[in-house]
Amino acid sequence: MRIRLKRKCMAAILTAAVAGSLLAGCGKEEEKTMSSVVHVDSQTAENGTLELTGNYVGTVAPNDSVDVTPMVSGTVKKVNVKVGDKVKEGDVLCKFDDTAAQLQLDSAKSSVESAQAGKSAANSQQAAAQQQAQSSIDSMEETLAGYQKSLKTAKKQLKQLTAAQKKLSTAMNKAKTAFTAAKTTYKKAQALYVNYKSFLNTYPDCQTTAGLTAAMSAGTVPDASGNVDQDAAAKAKTAASLMKQLNSAGVTVEYLNDAGLNALKENSSDAETAYQTASQNYGQTTSSIASVKATIEQLNAQISATKTSISSAKKSKSMSGGGSEVYDAQIDAAEIGVESAEYQKSLYTVTAPIDGYVEAVNVTENEVAATGYPAFTISGKKTIMVTFYVTEEVKNFLQPGAAVTVDNNGKEYRGTISSVGTAVDAQKGLFKAEAQIFVDGGSISSGVSVSLSVVTSAVKDTIVIPYDAVYYDNNQSYVYCVEEGKAVRVDVTTGLYNDDLIAVTEGLKPGDEVITSWASGLKNGAEVVTENDSEDVTKQSEEENPQTQTTQK
Repeated sequence: MRIRLKRKCMAAILTAAVAGSLLAGCGKEEEKTMSSVVHVDSQTAENGTLELTGNYVGTVAPNDSVDVTPMVSGTVKKVNVKVGDKVKEGDVLCKFDDTAAQLQLDSAKSSVESAQAGKSAANSQQAAAQQQAQSSIDSMEETLAGYQKSLKTAKKQLKQLTAAQKKLSTAMNKAKTAFTAAKTTYKKAQALYVNYKSFLNTYPDCQTTAGLTAAMSAGTVPDASGNVDQDAAAKAKTAASLMKQLNSAGVTVEYLNDAGLNALKENSSDAETAYQTASQNYGQTTSSIASVKATIEQLNAQISATKTSISSAKKSKSMSGGGSEVYDAQIDAAEIGVESAEYQKSLYTVTAPIDGYVEAVNVTENEVAATGYPAFTISGKKTIMVTFYVTEEVKNFLQPGAAVTVDNNGKEYRGTISSVGTAVDAQKGLFKAEAQIFVDGGSISSGVSVSLSVVTSAVKDTIVIPYDAVYYDNNQSYVYCVEEGKAVRVDVTTGLYNDDLIAVTEGLKPGDEVITSWASGLKNGAEVVTENDSEDVTKQSEEENPQTQTTQK
């Protein structure tokens, strides 16, 4: 629709044009300063074990013997005792084939050596790492300064647009009021013209305000005989009614003709055009304000993310400046792996938990023994029986030989599950379980209640990742993986979890690189760089831009 513009509307149009140019300038500045790369932490998905521990109240009863149940299965290489032998705590009862455990231990020791070699290499590259880290920090600080400058410009634009919006709002409201009044006047005049057209044609003298006023008075004057002309009286009555309605409509009788109505219609059209123009100017300014606010929000997010990246880079530089802290942590982790492997290897050697006499031997040399079944029974006076009750779900998980811990008055004792009931206790509504506890010379009175802890559920050989790496979309859990430098959403099925870790049963495979940290802008398809990639990215940038590299030197 083509709209005619009046001179009084030109100021509002110029205001909108200035606002548009300011917004365009902000967009160009934003294009120069915005960055889509997201810095994240990640780790490689690996199979592991996740266990949950339950706490129960148990009742103590006396016990004179203990079943020794191996925690591993395999071929029994040697049995050192027979029924009737007297043993002391720690004596070796039998040994399993520990070839696989020895290989794991050798691998763990190799990891320690590898970490130590990495530390040596890191120390020799310390100067280069410091220079690369400082280069990265300088680049990010330059980017931060650009964001802050753009933010200052955007806030100034927002202030100007807000002031312009206030003025445009006032102008729009005035134009709307004027349009409503002009339209109403035209409609009322049009109706009066239709209703009184015949009257005005009959009495042409009433087509002027003066004539209409005279007609109103003439009908009330009596003649010499004191009589009032009835036709004049009717004319005066109609004239008075018309005058009243004209006053109410805000027009004069001179507008009750084609020319007058056209003039009123044109006034209404002009007022409508002025209102539409003012409304458009206000809308454009409002849209510009929303756009600038969005820009400010984006810049604030970018400033926050860049500051975080700078802080992380400075921390990394400090660590690299120390020369070996990161590798020391890797060595510590590798040494923990050695300790774990040594513990696993120790499980292949079964020892006597108490002093006593061997009452039963249920394993044979060079034959396979399964885990969960007692290999030996030793009688003695250093054990007690603790009875507790569990749900069906826990009952189905517990196995004889599983390790338990009992706490009594702040002192901790260890033992193993000896039996798990298969029928629900009628009074408790739960399943009865019993554990043999080694008091090691201590004393726990029979009949007292103690706190007992035992692993109630676990998963093995399953992908285990940090709990915070998993997100949820309605009922669908998912993670972000790094694929070719981009964040890729991967829907997963999760299982067992605790406060720190969660098992992923479907969706991931060993070797997948899972993003473990949240960052602003992290979404499917976002371009990402991990902390492990930071040094490689900086090195590649310097190789591609030798001029910049020379300047840094």
